[in-house]
Amino acid sequence: MTDAIEPGELADQASDKTRREKRRVGKAVGSAKQGLKQGIRKVRGPSPNESTNLLIADVGMRVAMILFRRSMERGLLSARFDEEKARAIIEGRPKMRALATAAVARQASKSVPGMVLLGGGLLAKVAFDRGRNRRKARAAGDKALNKMARNADGK
Repeated sequence: MTDAIEPGELADQASDKTRREKRRVGKAVGSAKQGLKQGIRKVRGPSPNESTNLLIADVGMRVAMILFRRSMERGLLSARFDEEKARAIIEGRPKMRALATAAVARQASKSVPGMVLLGGGLLAKVAFDRGRNRRKARAAGDKALNKMARNADGK
């Protein structure tokens, strides 16, 4: 006889409202995705062949990464060495070291365990270097960098 709302009925009303809101948001997201896809389809690369466009993008990204890496290395080394010696160190780096570094980075980027293993190894190396006598660690680093600089002079 009373118009009291049962607790279950109130929950049903709330869940219906939630479902309606989710449906409305889902439709909005779906239409936004559709619009984005249509917009992307309209953007063409320099070539009508999608494979060529992908190749161009890949080459461009790799070149940009190489330039970024070189400028980063030069910046890090020039904080301690003069510009000429920093350039010599970068040029004198052994090719096998560069290939090994690229292979390890590629493997680490393929899987989470690889990334964790690489990160753990780098942290262990930092801890090892910090645990050594600072003077000895710096001398070992200077020796390796001087060897790289001599390799550049011998080219």
